[in-house]
Amino acid sequence: IMAGSCVEEAGHDHEARAVCGAAIALGHAFGLRIVAEGIETEAQAQFLVAEQCHEGQGHLFCPATPLAALLDKILGNANASPASVQRASLR
Repeated sequence: IMAGSCVEEAGHDHEARAVCGAAIALGHAFGLRIVAEGIETEAQAQFLVAEQCHEGQGHLFCPATPLAALLDKILGNANASPASVQRASLR
């Protein structure tokens, strides 16, 4: 997993790109899936795609969301509670 502090600077800092690129290459050498977190800009995403990062998450794709809003988005039910979601998934 690539930490946000490395990814944060990768969009504009040559040294940060070198460190991130090296970490990604090391992960590839060990056969690991590379997941970057903290992607906030298109430049960061483009860099990570070019470096063959497998997956990523961050505000560029979706800002942090409160649980109730996330459940509403997924289930389409604004009144769903975590307990009711758990019961529904067990049926």
